Amino acid sequence: MSPDRDSSLRGRFLVEGLLSAAWIAIASLPLLALLSRVGTGERIVAGFASALGSKAFRFGLEEALGSLFVSLAIGLPGAWLVANYRFPGRRLLRTQGERRHGASAPANSVPS
Repeated sequence: MSPDRDSSLRGRFLVEGLLSAAWIAIASLPLLALLSRVGTGERIVAGFASALGSKAFRFGLEEALGSLFVSLAIGLPGAWLVANYRFPGRRLLRTQGERRHGASAPANSVPS
């Protein structure tokens, strides 16, 4: 690998690492604010044990599981169809996914 490419990759990884760290810091702020207001672990457990806390937790769990199953019910058959059938626009759809995830098609793949 050339020195220019090596330093370019290091710079890219540095930028991506800093952006990831900033995202984690920003995303954790609401949780830290909530924990600072609640205080000790005993109060957190007491909150979950209360009727309102357990209802809220159960509702959140049901929402998350419902979203998971709907995503799987739509996403898995959709991915299977895109992988196994030819249809108008398939090439564009596959190209967009490859660009987004940085993956390239395998050398032995069938052209669409």
